[in-house]
Amino acid sequence: MAQFPPPPGPFGSYQASCVHSWPANLISLASGLEPKQGISANHLPAPDCDSSSERCALHTEVQDPLALLAQQLGAGTTGAPLGSRHGGAANDPTTAAWQEYEQGIVYYDPAYGASWIYPTETAQLWKANQGTLGAPEQSTVDWTPSPNQGNCAQKKGYGGTITYFTGGGIVQVSNFAPVILIGATWIKYLQLDDVSGDLGAPIPNKGPFKGAGSGPLAPVVTGFACGWIVEAVSASGIAPAFYMIDTSPIAKAHQASLYSLVGFPISDEYKVIKSFQVGNQQRFSAGVILYSPSTGAQGLTANLPNVAGRKSLLEEYEQTYGGPTGILGFPTSAIQTIHLKDPNGVTVSVYALNTEKGVLVWYPASAGQNLPWGTTQAFTSVSVFFSNFKTYGCDNCPIFGSDQDPWFDLVLKSQPTGTIVSRIPPTGNFNDNPNVVINAFSYQGSKKLVVPKASANTVISLTFSATDKDTTSADDPLGTVTNTLSIANGFGVFAPFDQKNNDFEAFYALKRDAAIAALATKNQPFRYNYQWAFRNFGTDELSEDQMADTFSDIGRDEFVLWHPFHKLFYEYVYKSIAKDGNCFGMALSATWAQMGRSAFSPPLALYGSASSQNGGSICTDSSKPCGPDNVTPQNNLLVLDVNMHHGMQLNAVVGNKGLDLYVQMLQTNYNVLNGHLVFADAEARHKAGDPQLISFAYDLEGHTVRAYKFARNQVDSLCSKVGVSTCHIMYISDSNHPYTTAEASNPDKYKLAVHPSNGKWYYSGKYNNLKPPTYAMLNVPYSWACDRSPSIVDDIPWGKLLEIGMLMLFGDADLDVTDQNGVKLGNASSLVTAFPAPSDGLSTNIPIIGPPLNPCLFSTCLPRFYAVRRARATRSTNQGIQISVKPRGNYTLAFKTNDGTFVAQGGMGDGSVDNLRVLGYDTSLAGQQYALQPGSAKTFSLQLVAPTRASIGPSLVYSLTGLSLGKQQLVNTALLNAGKAFKLGSRDASLLQYNLQISRGIDQDGIRNALTFNGVRSPASQVLVPTRLPTITVVGKRRAARR
Repeated sequence: MAQFPPPPGPFGSYQASCVHSWPANLISLASGLEPKQGISANHLPAPDCDSSSERCALHTEVQDPLALLAQQLGAGTTGAPLGSRHGGAANDPTTAAWQEYEQGIVYYDPAYGASWIYPTETAQLWKANQGTLGAPEQSTVDWTPSPNQGNCAQKKGYGGTITYFTGGGIVQVSNFAPVILIGATWIKYLQLDDVSGDLGAPIPNKGPFKGAGSGPLAPVVTGFACGWIVEAVSASGIAPAFYMIDTSPIAKAHQASLYSLVGFPISDEYKVIKSFQVGNQQRFSAGVILYSPSTGAQGLTANLPNVAGRKSLLEEYEQTYGGPTGILGFPTSAIQTIHLKDPNGVTVSVYALNTEKGVLVWYPASAGQNLPWGTTQAFTSVSVFFSNFKTYGCDNCPIFGSDQDPWFDLVLKSQPTGTIVSRIPPTGNFNDNPNVVINAFSYQGSKKLVVPKASANTVISLTFSATDKDTTSADDPLGTVTNTLSIANGFGVFAPFDQKNNDFEAFYALKRDAAIAALATKNQPFRYNYQWAFRNFGTDELSEDQMADTFSDIGRDEFVLWHPFHKLFYEYVYKSIAKDGNCFGMALSATWAQMGRSAFSPPLALYGSASSQNGGSICTDSSKPCGPDNVTPQNNLLVLDVNMHHGMQLNAVVGNKGLDLYVQMLQTNYNVLNGHLVFADAEARHKAGDPQLISFAYDLEGHTVRAYKFARNQVDSLCSKVGVSTCHIMYISDSNHPYTTAEASNPDKYKLAVHPSNGKWYYSGKYNNLKPPTYAMLNVPYSWACDRSPSIVDDIPWGKLLEIGMLMLFGDADLDVTDQNGVKLGNASSLVTAFPAPSDGLSTNIPIIGPPLNPCLFSTCLPRFYAVRRARATRSTNQGIQISVKPRGNYTLAFKTNDGTFVAQGGMGDGSVDNLRVLGYDTSLAGQQYALQPGSAKTFSLQLVAPTRASIGPSLVYSLTGLSLGKQQLVNTALLNAGKAFKLGSRDASLLQYNLQISRGIDQDGIRNALTFNGVRSPASQVLVPTRLPTITVVGKRRAARR
């Protein structure tokens, strides 16, 4: 406002002198009054004159500001605006003065000049409250109705006056009493352009405002022509005011009903912006109201639920999920209270908020229960994730049977979404495939089972059925599983399902939208999100069914005579692989979850029973391994999943890489300096999106961790372990050290240091390669074990695996073995271990027709398995392995090692013993020697099978030595492979067979003819006729593989 300067002399006695900078507000006042009062600015003294100015002298009749304004307004004149004067001037000669008139008050203040307060009701109201309102800042202003334009009040036909004071204002609408506006209400009114704004003028009799409440802290509410201003009351005396516009959908909904839910406003209504305006929002003392054109106005109370230590549903909606501009969008209803039974059978209250994109649910805590209980969870779309379908039994079992040929019918029903029908595969069936692995939301070409939007009332019904396709008879139903999901069980998204009915088992999960799932991992450490919260555990025995679930080349319910190596693989290797821990399985299963290939979803720290989380034990009794009898149902699927992934270290890729490293360790006396090579390869693969497992190996011991971050040339205290101050660092997730809340301030505490050049590395006091005998390190990319793949059982030389050879006996015979140290089979210290005879429910006298590997054709075959370990040190007196067979009928003896397979077949015996001696077995990489004394066998055949994954070239030679042929000595007769070169991994090598048959009654001409046979161009045998039973030694030699 313009300032009227104080007079230079005593108040009221202006002399014939000039006032510099004549009061501008008086000019503006006169200008403002001119349309109504006919007063011209020419009536005022001219500004900027001096005492000698003629023009100044013309205006010296003005005695004081009050008199001047009164004169201009026609004081004392009949019909003039002011009317007659009442009483004397009430003034303070040093500060301000005012004079009351019939039609108002003329007021002078040094800061604001002279003003006219009118009409009379306004003037009298000011007079009574001048201590609160203070001085007028200008004269009262009129406004008139304007039905077709202007503000809300004008459109409603209101006219009136407004007077601005230093401490507030008075607004008077025609035919209504004047209203005082002060404090925060007045400030808010001015911000809204007062009578010209959206609220219009205050209306004394607007009616009650709903939601203000009562009592000393109830807000002060002022009604206006088009809305309300609500001023909060605070004990500190500082409280803001907020407004509501009557025509706003939020205000309408509030006054209609929501006031009882949310209370009074504590903010103005404001726009909700998401690139553009998508709605409006206003906060209230007990909640919020949100509005969008598609959802309407919805009120959310801040008081549901009110539980100490937990956020309310509204707080979760806004703080965790971003409110209306977040992932859930605007609410579509108020918060619902739903009463249901928790897993313990207790009736509890669950609170749900339906939104544009889904539903937000607040779950109370439930004793001993995990997710979702005790948390708040959002659900938008919900999809079925299929891990695998399994079928059991077979057609025409047990002997000539085959696996099931299943297909699967899938039905999802949800309200109000409808029904989705799908089929896996879309057409046809899975021929001889009892274990269909999917690990995805849909199979190739099949429909995805998805509920696009969940709500508090959504119920999902699932029905999966399996059918076996038969060609000569009606198709066989194998089983049907069903499931019903709702917010009562968190739509099933927090734990996968493993359901079995008859001969059908379905392992699947329900998963939330990826964006919702990602929120759970936001701003959390890697180890919280992608490492199990329970510590590493052992499992005494893994089952044959678990082995079948792990590998694609091994089926369930396999007939042991058809798959003898699978049985031996299980008994000697797979069954006990997790006995001392599941470190590889915990690392790999967590990686599958991170990569979206698992039925489990991050963050993994939330899985398991409460006692297993935060570094606890997943076993019921933590002092014992986790077997079927030592794990709760809540944790059982976690144990099975970890077990399955643990076995994947024996797949064809990982197993071979590990065994290659093992051979390298043997060749270097356990001193493999491979740190910098592993770091470089793991880092490159990690950057390419292939997560890395890191395995430490020494002899038959080892441990596996995950490397989740790589940093080169770091200054770290751990570098001193490898002798430098700057080194390369891998950040490690270790199942022996699960993430705990105590590590929140240091979530990346486990590291592995690598020397930048010499290959030295250090992880812990146990796992390092600083001094021999040392651990070697191998990085195992996720891509090596990202699917259910073949095992190593049929893919690599058996003797290379864990230093064992396999001895198998088929047929009607007794066997005795003396190991390399002279210890007989059956002694606890023997290097030869006998496994229990397979139990397939078959009588021993059932005739068996088997594949070529099983030569017991049309005979009774009772397989027996023996594992032969290598001796740690070869003694000078080592006489090899002595194998004695006493046949009662036809039998087959097979010995499989890393140098190939030796198979001997014997016919009906006469009670004498056939003896086989194996030399060179403990040296591993050298060729084995087999010395055979045929004994009483009328016919004896030797079959040598070359290794399948060795570097086989033209130099591969099997030679027969020491043959005594009558009076002649044939010292070194070689059987060559006819110059054929076999490449690494060629399965042709397994067909490279040399047969030698010994029988009576053939003359020496036949011998000469046989020796002229060139190589192995046909499966014909060389026939040798001895004059007496010879001693035959078969030596297999091969060139060492290049690396």
